Amino acid sequence: MRVRRFARTMGSVFRYVMERFSRSNSPKYSFLSGDTNSANRCSNFNNSFNRLSLYRGLLAQHVPPLLCLFLTCLIATQPPSAWIGTCVLTTILITLLLFALVYFIESFFTFAPNIPDRSRFFTELPQFPTWRVVRLIAPPMGSGCNVTLKCFLILQEDPSKRAAAPTILFLHGNAGNIGHRLPIAKLLYDVCGANILLLEYRGFGYSNGQPNEYGIYSDAKVAFDYLASGADGDVDGRNIFIFGRSLGGAVAIDLSTRPGVVTHARGTILENTFSSIGGMSQALSRNVIGPLGKYCIPTALIHNRFESLKKLKTRNLDEGTKFLFISGAKDDLVPPVMMMQLASAWAANTGRSQDPETPWIFEDAQDFLHRGREGIVRIAEGNHGTTWMCDGFGDVVKRFVLLHGLSGSTPT
Repeated sequence: MRVRRFARTMGSVFRYVMERFSRSNSPKYSFLSGDTNSANRCSNFNNSFNRLSLYRGLLAQHVPPLLCLFLTCLIATQPPSAWIGTCVLTTILITLLLFALVYFIESFFTFAPNIPDRSRFFTELPQFPTWRVVRLIAPPMGSGCNVTLKCFLILQEDPSKRAAAPTILFLHGNAGNIGHRLPIAKLLYDVCGANILLLEYRGFGYSNGQPNEYGIYSDAKVAFDYLASGADGDVDGRNIFIFGRSLGGAVAIDLSTRPGVVTHARGTILENTFSSIGGMSQALSRNVIGPLGKYCIPTALIHNRFESLKKLKTRNLDEGTKFLFISGAKDDLVPPVMMMQLASAWAANTGRSQDPETPWIFEDAQDFLHRGREGIVRIAEGNHGTTWMCDGFGDVVKRFVLLHGLSGSTPT
């Protein structure tokens, strides 16, 4: 058993070294990784954080079973008269270990920039007529030095249409990189006639730094401010839509409910996002352990909280910012009830739930296309990662953009 675990540990280290070597010797992606002095100013610091991320993963995978083996051997070697005291001590140690794992290694499970494999080292490039890499500087927020975010700005090919088109700030989920989101960007580009900014969070893809809740909030605000300023004259800074899916939905809620954002944001689109990380951890525990799993996670120790439901309940929501919730009814990761909770909190906070003349719950895409303006739309066949591929998804987003974009600046 110990030999196999040692071999797995060495294999993990070997794969990590090979990936680092492949990244440093890959000419295809060198223009994204960058060799300028500003990009490498904090390279030693960021390399240390990359190593820390690896070690956290190894600890999460290998320390618990090795510790259990050690404690079992310890109990077995004690005389029977000392078993009770040893068992009590063992219980205390295991409890403390679980609490430490939740607090110190929680980020490892909340953010998965290395899934799929090599996502930190290879990013697929867009295949659009007009696009460019945008480098944005974000504040450290726990990363030790300023963070460079390397994003894709995809523009409509016709310059006259580009300046008048809506622009979507796309906030992706907790895994992979912006290259994995190019297919949905293609859908939004074609169906909505929109410009797209794919934001790469800190610690994902070729963006440096370490991901954390407030750091990612800061990244989204920097990207939004860049679009609001006109993106170097390419877009209309008053006609921005915020699109967040999964973890990105929590980031979108934080961004769109901030004071002053409504001046430039025409609407917020949320797809299969959750109420909070604490709620998600309890839901996943219930799926694995059963009903008692809800009580197995000490949510008070979670520091990347993403309290989306609380924000929609308590923050002052400006009437000018519209919300569209798109929920896959077959989502096997985020319980669809969480999307309903978020939509209900929004409706109660803004008074929509008290207005019987304004529908805000739609059972399918056709229902929304017939009479909807904002609210929650259920996609019957939508799974967590496939809702955007279902019939009607693109039409729902297009209708929302058409209704709430600046007059005369949305596609026909």
